[in-house]
Amino acid sequence: MKEVNIIYIGENMKRSKHVIIFGLIIIAISLITGFIYAINNPYDLTDYMANLSKHNNLFFSHLGILFLFLLSTLSILGSISQVFIIGFESVSIGYVLGEFFLAYKFKGLAYAFVTIFINKIIFLIILLYLLINSYIYIRKSFHNIIGASKDYFSQIIVPVLLKYGVVTIFIVIYDIIVYFFGNILLNYLTFML
Repeated sequence: MKEVNIIYIGENMKRSKHVIIFGLIIIAISLITGFIYAINNPYDLTDYMANLSKHNNLFFSHLGILFLFLLSTLSILGSISQVFIIGFESVSIGYVLGEFFLAYKFKGLAYAFVTIFINKIIFLIILLYLLINSYIYIRKSFHNIIGASKDYFSQIIVPVLLKYGVVTIFIVIYDIIVYFFGNILLNYLTFML
């Protein structure tokens, strides 16, 4: 049974390779857009640096985004909004990189990479994973539309809900760690600037 599941997962990943490439292209374009926007619209980072002693609470925004992802996955046609959410998250990453580069050059860029890794990159990877799962869900749904049966709920919807449940638990743990230790670590790393 485990071998069959591993083969099935491998086949799904091969089929969704173009979704991964598409997601990475959206991320790259959005990063560049955010970086260019930051270079052309300078922002004073003193407020940001002053707020490092405060806790960074991303809990509600992450849960809200996960909920939107779940709704858009289950609605099938709403999955297009997932691309926009990933693009928006990537633009904000590019913007942070651009602002720190503009203010502090390469030292600021190194510090921005640490900031992004702590606050955003893991969440962005999770969103890309959920985009792939949304694609797999949509494929399964279209294959079962013709022969909809009682197994539709247990074979398609329940696995999606379980994946979102596991991801939500992971995000909650991640946000708790970031809340208590993220900005403290960033505050200690200001020597890089």
